[in-house]
This record gives sequence, structure tokens and C-alpha cells, in this order.
Amino acid sequence: MNIVEVKHLKVWDSNTGKVIIHDSSFEVKQGSCMAIVGKVVVGSPLRAGLSCD
Repeated sequence: MNIVEVKHLKVWDSNTGKVIIHDSSFEVKQGSCMAIVGKVVVGSPLRAGLSCD
């Protein structure tokens, strides 16, 4: 069973409009872990997420 399912994710920099992730799809199954970590840029906060079940 999937606890998270993402299809055709698009992520862009809100300051420049530059697309960072173009077309990403993934799923997280129950009992698994997933981490998403962003690059640190001067003046920008680090954004990270972690999901474990």
C-alpha cells in the first residue's frame, strides 16, 4: 500500500522562475522511508523532508 504517491512533480525557483525538477514521479510504500533534501544557497533556507512509517 502506498502512503504517498506523486506524479509529474514540477519544482521551480520562485525568484528566477527556473525549473529545478521537471517531471518526477515517485511513491512511498507503507513501512519504507524517504528523505528529500535541498541544496543550501546563501540567503536561502535549507528545506528538507523525511517520512518514515
